[in-house]
Amino acid sequence: MKRKSSKKKLKSSRITPNKHLSQSIDETDEARKVNLRYGSRQYTALAPTEVPTGLNVPPQDDLKLKYVHGFNGHYSICRNNLLKRDEEIIFNVAGVITLHNVNDNTQRHFTEHTEDVTAVAIHPTLPLMATGQRDEKGIRLPKICIWNFETLELVQEIEGFHQCAIYHLAFSTNTGLLYSCAGDTECTLLVFDLNCKKKTMKPIFQYSPISKSEVFGLVLCENIGSNGTNGQLVDEFITYGMKHLKTWEVLDENNINVGEGKYRVHGHLIPTTSVGPKKTKTKVEKAFQTAISVPSWPCTYIVGANSGTIYLIQYHQVKKRFNAFDTACTCAVWTGDGFIATSLRGEWIKFMQVNTKKQFKPVMNGTMNEFEHILGTGSAHALNYDQESKQLYVGSHRSQIYQMDFDHDNDSNITGELILNGHSNEIWGLATHPTRPIFVTSAYDGLICCWDSETNLPIPNKTIETKERFTCMTFSNDGKLIAAGTASSKVYLIDFDTFDIVHKETIKKAYKNAPIEQVGCVCFNPKDSLLVVGHFNSSVYLFNVIQKGRKSYLTKFCKNNRCQKTSACTHLQFSEDGKLFKSLGRDYDIQYWSVDYHRHSVQQHTYLVDPDKVKFVGCPILAGWDTQGISQRGMDGTDINTCSVTRNTDLRMTSSPNADKPLLVCGDDFGKIWLHNYPAIDCNASKSFTGHSAFVVDVKWSYDDEKVISIGGGDQGVFVWDRQRLE
Repeated sequence: MKRKSSKKKLKSSRITPNKHLSQSIDETDEARKVNLRYGSRQYTALAPTEVPTGLNVPPQDDLKLKYVHGFNGHYSICRNNLLKRDEEIIFNVAGVITLHNVNDNTQRHFTEHTEDVTAVAIHPTLPLMATGQRDEKGIRLPKICIWNFETLELVQEIEGFHQCAIYHLAFSTNTGLLYSCAGDTECTLLVFDLNCKKKTMKPIFQYSPISKSEVFGLVLCENIGSNGTNGQLVDEFITYGMKHLKTWEVLDENNINVGEGKYRVHGHLIPTTSVGPKKTKTKVEKAFQTAISVPSWPCTYIVGANSGTIYLIQYHQVKKRFNAFDTACTCAVWTGDGFIATSLRGEWIKFMQVNTKKQFKPVMNGTMNEFEHILGTGSAHALNYDQESKQLYVGSHRSQIYQMDFDHDNDSNITGELILNGHSNEIWGLATHPTRPIFVTSAYDGLICCWDSETNLPIPNKTIETKERFTCMTFSNDGKLIAAGTASSKVYLIDFDTFDIVHKETIKKAYKNAPIEQVGCVCFNPKDSLLVVGHFNSSVYLFNVIQKGRKSYLTKFCKNNRCQKTSACTHLQFSEDGKLFKSLGRDYDIQYWSVDYHRHSVQQHTYLVDPDKVKFVGCPILAGWDTQGISQRGMDGTDINTCSVTRNTDLRMTSSPNADKPLLVCGDDFGKIWLHNYPAIDCNASKSFTGHSAFVVDVKWSYDDEKVISIGGGDQGVFVWDRQRLE
């Protein structure tokens, strides 16, 4: 039995097609008809009478990455990824290594990676860094980049020896050798000598299995003493992970120069147990989350476990246990005279070294959550301690970086300051202010954040925290309102000045047993009197935007308020007069809709739209005569996710040689940003820029067309690009 359809027809507007705006297909000038293909769908469009020149060559301008917001605190295999050298802290986001100057808030970037960076290490004496990445989704094996962090020049690439990913990297302070741990099923150890003169660098030795369970980290011993077994001890390191804790000796049986010997690796299993709640029973540790080397004592490590216990390991044995936390000890860092350890809940304890007894004692403690202006839980993912300034730098699970001042004798005087803000889940919403250097982002973490694109700082008191998963957002054309859609079928209206939620509209299910689906896109008409909402239930909804003083809210535009599409709506665009808008669905179908503001009605527009008579404003949809060249060869209709055009989009200006020609920027599923002239009619006339490691969810031009903002969805990166005008 067929279910009775619950779809209601919209009130008929009885509008006679306007011959000045559109033409019947039969009456159209045949020479201007263009047959196009988008995804699996073919359609006919009209080209303008005057086509701008110079569209078959790439744009003269370039984009350069200026600033990265966020920190990779969500990737469990990427640990110890917050380093410091001089005044710069070094960390990774997506496929970019960022060198952030803590004094002047400027950044430099290394962008030679093509996938998520999974490991970072800095040479103890040379200005070199080693950074590793994942494999390129089956296209290429993982690689290690060796590069100069002073000049950002790539020195060498090591590729073809690892599987899945480069899980961990570490330089030896004793030999200068580079140790790497691969992401295969046996966590294979590979060791490289950077002094090798050969063009293709190969490992001087490798060893497996390190472990058949997940390894969370590899730490080299900074003081190996004279310990060794049946050979000369070259290096020692510790590995930790799921039910795994072992120390390893690297022995040179020939006892010759480093890199030229015959190496043997010998492992020692460390038996550990933690005291249970009643302090009478012991239990085996489920996992070990962190480890550091103790440089003042030979062959000594501090290890943090899942139970909250901290272990002092020396000469392959447990020498001391500290019952530090009730939850997992996730991070530890050496301070010169002791160490600081942190828990999953953001608690911290500072231990001081007692040299006479070769022990540690706790001297200070607190919680990272006590700093009001630091958002999120404050739980640490990575730590770095500057022994000279006594500053602790924290990279958090909340994708923030902040610092704590330990230049005090009393824990009550410890202060914290936010250095870098970010989102802790997939970022899906992006909007740029129409007249100010401001942009807003929203994500699955429930946060709406506001940023200044000139100072590269988050704007104080402009953050909203909810339990929603935001999927899209846009500014009104006057910049007074922000509309944001969610995965739970809600639309939020936000007053930009106060940054308060002034209205929440819940879009009801299309029928009783329908699933709750997300809002796909939102768009204001040019006069900001109408908000159109594209929904994943194959519908488009229209709402009046009512503004009375400081009060703003939405009402239904018409009785049934729903335009039925053939698939989920992903993109919307209005005409300049607001009487027409077009929608793009997941089935690649373009539909036009005529809006009658007097009769409060809307109907589907079935005539070809003449671009000579109708000008569309705002971000173009992905299918059309003006965007036919954004898909590169081999792409299908799903590979380009978004596009944005400079606000100077008057095509008549392009006929002048001195005109500032319009540009279009778009983002794809492979982490690339593409720059085209606008209209984009030739896929070869484009430039690409790398940095993101996941699909680029959205890109937007700034209010003055001098910057591009991009968000990377799964890589949780917010990138600011400078437009470089080339003569």
